[in-house]
Amino acid sequence: MRSKPILLNLLVISFPLFFIWNCGPRKNDTIDTNTDSTVNHSSKVLAQVLASTDTNERQIQSGQFTFTFEPSTKKNYNQYPTKSFHVVDSSGLRHEGLNWYAKDIDGNEKLVLSGNDNENSDNFVIYEYVGSVKNLPYWVFKVNFYEGGMFTLVNKNTGEKVDLVSTPIISPDQKWLISVSSDLIAQYNYNGFMLFEIKDHKIIKHAEVALKTKGIEDAKWINNNTLMIKENYIQNDEEAIRYSILRIKNQ
Repeated sequence: MRSKPILLNLLVISFPLFFIWNCGPRKNDTIDTNTDSTVNHSSKVLAQVLASTDTNERQIQSGQFTFTFEPSTKKNYNQYPTKSFHVVDSSGLRHEGLNWYAKDIDGNEKLVLSGNDNENSDNFVIYEYVGSVKNLPYWVFKVNFYEGGMFTLVNKNTGEKVDLVSTPIISPDQKWLISVSSDLIAQYNYNGFMLFEIKDHKIIKHAEVALKTKGIEDAKWINNNTLMIKENYIQNDEEAIRYSILRIKNQ
């Protein structure tokens, strides 16, 4: 069969790429990263397409929420203490080998998490107990993959699991939880943040935002809709630190 000319092949390949680039967001655009996927699925890829390098990601739309970043200083950031939102309390848990067991509400012991330390397996995972969330019925586990990791919460009553990218950071009114992460260089971990609502002692995800031009190393609640943020970004091919205020508006 006769093959197509090389020039024609290049034109066929290049046109859709040019169309995608030309339709991308421009400076000061609002970026929509709304997705229902978990941290291991396609939301990171989606956000990387939508968040082009010229946006600075200053205002981001995800679901019913608008997230706005404003410049701040290290001095302002240090005015707010770093808090821990979990305590070391493993009551009700049993650890055997790589597995974790817990009793359900009927008193029956069930397997909660099962590890796999086979380094040649794509399913390599080690679960490390961190603690219990303060005032909520959840255990916190660090999830270690062969490269990278995350966190997961396990409901003590139902066994339901909630994936996070950091340990939980809870608002003063105990109604919101944010989880943040930064991995701009290695890119083994999720780079961005998640917002959850705490309702009836359950944790419900409302927004998941993958970032491209910066990462969030830490966050501190100022009030119930504003946080101080410690950001990572790339400057002269190296990772640098700056500070910002993140305002959350529920539409």
